[in-house]
Amino acid sequence: MEFNTGHALVIGVGTYTKAPQLDVPQTAEDARQVAKLLADPDFCGYPAGQVTLLTGATATRQNILAALESLSSTSDADTLTIFYSGHGHYGKDSYYLTTGDTEIVDRKVVAGTGVREAELLERLNNIPAGRALLIFNACHAGALAPTALGEEPGSAAIDSAALPAPLTTALLDTGKGRVVITACKEQQKSYFIPTDQTTLFAQYLIDGLQGRGVESRRGYISAFDLYEYIYYGINGEVKRRWKVEQDPVLTIHQGIGVMAVALYRGASAQGPLNSQDQPTALGGEVREVDPATSRAAKQQILNGELNLAAGRDISGNTVVHGNQQDASRDIDTIAGNQYKAENDINIGDKSDARASQGFLLRPTGPVSQTFGKQTTIDTSGGDYAEGDIEKQQGVFMSGGTVYGPVTGSNNGMISASYGTQQQSASGATSPLRNIRSHLRQVIDAAQARGDNNLAMDLDGVEQILGEAIRAERENDNTQRARKLRQAQADLDDLAVSQPALKDLVGMLQQVQ
Repeated sequence: MEFNTGHALVIGVGTYTKAPQLDVPQTAEDARQVAKLLADPDFCGYPAGQVTLLTGATATRQNILAALESLSSTSDADTLTIFYSGHGHYGKDSYYLTTGDTEIVDRKVVAGTGVREAELLERLNNIPAGRALLIFNACHAGALAPTALGEEPGSAAIDSAALPAPLTTALLDTGKGRVVITACKEQQKSYFIPTDQTTLFAQYLIDGLQGRGVESRRGYISAFDLYEYIYYGINGEVKRRWKVEQDPVLTIHQGIGVMAVALYRGASAQGPLNSQDQPTALGGEVREVDPATSRAAKQQILNGELNLAAGRDISGNTVVHGNQQDASRDIDTIAGNQYKAENDINIGDKSDARASQGFLLRPTGPVSQTFGKQTTIDTSGGDYAEGDIEKQQGVFMSGGTVYGPVTGSNNGMISASYGTQQQSASGATSPLRNIRSHLRQVIDAAQARGDNNLAMDLDGVEQILGEAIRAERENDNTQRARKLRQAQADLDDLAVSQPALKDLVGMLQQVQ
């Protein structure tokens, strides 16, 4: 059986002619096995003539860009899969997907020797395929154990970097039905074992495309089912092997429907997928992005207003935007339609952030920031809390929202709303925040007695709870429920060997 509307571009760099220290042969094998499977009529069923494979000496910048341009011949009825396995990194001017002819100088990609983020967006924007699954395995750490990482391949020249969140966000706006899967979060690594043929991420992708652990949807494999299989497989294996985190990320538009990406073990298709084939709940690390946000991110990159490389070397007074130093633009973190400096950025003592629309985290000196025409907050060198920092003290007037315990004076009633329930109290906190606070105490106790493995596992649960709290605050009940199920599943597993965690499990059950 053939999946006649299926097209694929499969890239595995493997070897670098001008930077051999970057060689990771597994990435070329990743691509060969994925391409072979996609074109196998007993599995994915893509017509062999519609699968392009580029590895090693053929995975050059020119060949990759030409292959992307050739896909402009696809139509709205077509499904496209693009798979890239290689190093992702920053040059002075941009984030790059490295290619077989990439050059490295001063630990940076030389301009024009890789696929620049704007070039990738432009080529994808010209591809009319109505459904596209974009898979990036663009960050690697060769390791037998995370406590003995040593020097990963190429680390003397560059430190590999996964796709920045603004870029994955922008990719969604390059056409209809775009879905992005990245091998790990932005600050994580995609692990492999030097003696294995493929990277771990690619192996789970290959297994999933063969239907292992993936449900058949009318004779198809859906993008959602494939992602969920990859996520739980990778997340679990990396934790078991090395007690570290690797979380594949799915980035989608809000409300996107289910999408078929391959035939299920060569089966005959049984009609298009519809809402009945949509998973009732999707596990993993899912970023649901508003279309307006992805559109804004794409335009920022294409217009040169957002330089993703600028988010990597910010120190002292080095961030400049226009005629002012601006610590809220040119940063690689997107939130709504604003770009914010969230990662311990030192803005020095003389930086001028008056034109910024973001927030300043951990400034090194006194900061005065004005909101609207009336309210001014002087931090006197302390933190400015916008997210989950529960440090608010002083006088709070009406018209705002206060999270966490409050001390000081209040001229009226404090109304706290949690989901569909509302209560009035002095400094009331949500049940989820109380649970997270209790979890933090358990983590601190584990660290104090030297149980670092448990502390690391529980850190992951705390992060998931933080995402649930954020969803609760935004009245996103679907995301809140998803994150709570994920947190409870992780705690259930840990409670098997740590009975003391059962109290936390019970607390989570009560708030679901």
